[in-house]
Amino acid sequence: MKTIKVDRRIRKTRDLLKRTLSELVRDCDLKDITVKDITDKADLNRGTFYLHYKDAYDLMEKMEDDIITEFQDMIDKYKPKSTGEHMPGNPSLETLLPMLDPIADYMLENKDICSSMFQANSNISFMPKFRQLISDNGAEFIKAKFPNYNKEIYEYYITFISFGILGQLQHWFDTDLHFPKNDLIKIIDKIITGAAISVLA
Repeated sequence: MKTIKVDRRIRKTRDLLKRTLSELVRDCDLKDITVKDITDKADLNRGTFYLHYKDAYDLMEKMEDDIITEFQDMIDKYKPKSTGEHMPGNPSLETLLPMLDPIADYMLENKDICSSMFQANSNISFMPKFRQLISDNGAEFIKAKFPNYNKEIYEYYITFISFGILGQLQHWFDTDLHFPKNDLIKIIDKIITGAAISVLA
């Protein structure tokens, strides 16, 4: 029982530090944020911070990795395991909405942290990780749908898709998530599946 309380306390402290850094990077560059800035705003002492992270860059990197891991876990639930195998509840692979919906919900539930990642010019280091996530997983979906797809054409396709999705999400966060989530994921879904049929079928 005692271990559970410690774990919860650690998790709560880390969540506070993440939220605090997310708020700070909206107003200034990461390079200008000190540990003192973070701990003063979070009302914690610096010793507590150093129990968990080395500096602001380390905290930001852990935030990025946590989000990528969460996205990957959600993707894995719908990822085809082999050529010709379909995603659960989606036998035709004609739509990715069952996968996109929980990812968008996660962004809404973690708006503050995700905003610091996706808003234009807010976090350059996160962008390559996000594009790589799409690239690493995209081939498996495409192979399940189009077993004989042209790999060279696919590289151009996935580059277009990854930058396109990132741009749409940046615009969504830059406009304070004003556009309805369901409409956004329908647009993203149509672009991904429509472009795949157009150039890879």
